[in-house]
Amino acid sequence: MPRIAEGVAPCSAPNRRSMVARAAGLWKKLKSPPENDIGAQRWRKIFVSLGSTFSSRVLAQGCNLLMVPIALRYLGAERFGVWMTLTSSVSLLSFFDFGIGIGLQNRVAEMMGKERLDQLGFCMRSTLAVLVSISVFVFVAVTFFIFGTNIAFTIFQGTHFAAINLRDALVVIAAAFMLGLPLSLFPRIAFGLQQGWISSVAATCGTVLSLLAVLTASLLRVDFTSFVAFTVVPPIAAQAVGYFLLARRIPGGLPMLGPVSFGEGLETLKQGAHYVLPQVTGAVLMQGPMIFLGTQSSPFSAATYSILTRIGTPFQQLQQMFLAQIWPAITEAMHRGDTEWLKKTLRRISRANLLFGSFAATFVAFAVLWLFPLLTRDIALKPSWPVVVLYSVHVGIMCVVQGLSNIANGLCRMQLQNYLAALSVTFAATVLPFAAGGYGINGVLSAMLGLNCLLTIPFLYWEYVLYLRHTEQTSSTQ
Repeated sequence: MPRIAEGVAPCSAPNRRSMVARAAGLWKKLKSPPENDIGAQRWRKIFVSLGSTFSSRVLAQGCNLLMVPIALRYLGAERFGVWMTLTSSVSLLSFFDFGIGIGLQNRVAEMMGKERLDQLGFCMRSTLAVLVSISVFVFVAVTFFIFGTNIAFTIFQGTHFAAINLRDALVVIAAAFMLGLPLSLFPRIAFGLQQGWISSVAATCGTVLSLLAVLTASLLRVDFTSFVAFTVVPPIAAQAVGYFLLARRIPGGLPMLGPVSFGEGLETLKQGAHYVLPQVTGAVLMQGPMIFLGTQSSPFSAATYSILTRIGTPFQQLQQMFLAQIWPAITEAMHRGDTEWLKKTLRRISRANLLFGSFAATFVAFAVLWLFPLLTRDIALKPSWPVVVLYSVHVGIMCVVQGLSNIANGLCRMQLQNYLAALSVTFAATVLPFAAGGYGINGVLSAMLGLNCLLTIPFLYWEYVLYLRHTEQTSSTQ
């Protein structure tokens, strides 16, 4: 056994004891942070929410994976692809809140930073009144376009869409959207209060209800339109759980009845308007590939991509669980003027994003190879090696993008993001349909990698550098 040179004690007993003591001190500080240590209180809220969210997401992911073989067995590969293409439209419609949800989240974080949470109920009701008006207007407009024009048949063309009652299915999806838009405010309030676990519990309830709905619809042998209704309405309605949990956590509750001001709601809309274009871009780039593959390529491509996303998305969600707690903490610290905590936290997050992106890319490749055969044995849906590699790298790069964009959102720095969003939407409208129609999943993933590596990451990183320079200059002048 090799001898250790004298004087060298890389892991001596005193060192081990000091490390254990520091870890114990850190745990004690996070478990019961002093009232005057705002930074420690933030981290405690972040880790409490992160632990609860992780447990909820494990259950949700299990339900998501179980849905695949049940729905595939009942619908078949082609109609499964059609179902995923159509239901992706619900997420794509989410930008019709015109940024009001993010605006409310930031206002709640600002109220926390300025210790004015007594205004929360009034702000929530006013914002809700404006958003309900918007959702009703959008539902009427979408229904008119579905029944009064042929736009739906122009977008969703092909024999696989002609074989279903397309108009009725789209109206069901529009109705689900109208229900979900106002309910989406409650998760935003939870994040603004740094209580992200509430949103996760509500989302998990929705996923469990989705699994039960898919199973029930399959057992009842319902038609395709009814299957869509069974599977899109319950998870959206489950967001109401967030309201009841929030009402129990806030002194005085969150009464739905009380004074309302459309001016106050419009102020929230005004603050959130800066996030509209990035929000549109996020929805398009997240759901666009599925829709373009289903309409420009084939339902089989959409079905394969859907299964890939069910395997790979949990890695992005795992990261987002942390980032969703960090975003409002960054906003609150900024309004409180806690610059030192901000600079240290942002540097740590940036390094962690790069490491997690590399980790996610590696493990997604193994997860796809292991899980895909368990979810379906249909040879037509099996991804090729290039698809597996491209998708794994895509997930890793998206983790880096997700981290940088959440930092910019928390800092309310949106100018470069809006320029980037305009370029990205143009790209999605011109390049993605061509890539999907000509090259299928390979083309879509290659196009997305090119967009993120050449445009998105450099833009977002530059926004982050500008903030650090600004804070350094401000500190030096003071």
